[in-house]
Formats: sequence, C-alpha cells, structure tokens
Amino acid sequence: MKRLSLDAFTQYRFLSDLNCAPEGRDLAFACAQADTEENTYPRDLWLLKDGKTPLRLTGDGKAGAYVWDGPHTLLF
Repeated sequence: MKRLSLDAFTQYRFLSDLNCAPEGRDLAFACAQADTEENTYPRDLWLLKDGKTPLRLTGDGKAGAYVWDGPHTLLF
C-alpha cells in the first residue's frame, strides 16, 4: 500500500454539516478543500436534490451556517 503524500491529502474534500430537508428528499452539506497557496480551507455549500448530481450553491469559499426554512427553501 502506498503512503499518503501531502499532495494527495490536499486533494481530499471534507464534507460537513449534512442536513436533510424537512421532507427528507434533499440534502445540503458543506464541502471544504485545502488551498495550500492561501493556507486555508475554503468552504462552499452544496445541494443534493432527489439523490442526483450535487449542485454547488456558493463559490466564494466563505460559506457559513445554513438552515432549511421549509421543504424547498435553504437560507444561508
């Protein structure tokens, strides 16, 4: 088995704050990935709708808290 290199580690995406919509069909989550040039972990929000392809909701890397406000509304 190969050892984990620093370059490989920086390619990982870290998922957090998984939260189902009240109806249980959609899932929102945060995703962070290392930015070695800036020495940060930019974090964006994603939506998995009906278990299909994830949709990126933010792109500035500064996503914070979010909450479901009904079955089809996500506040962030």
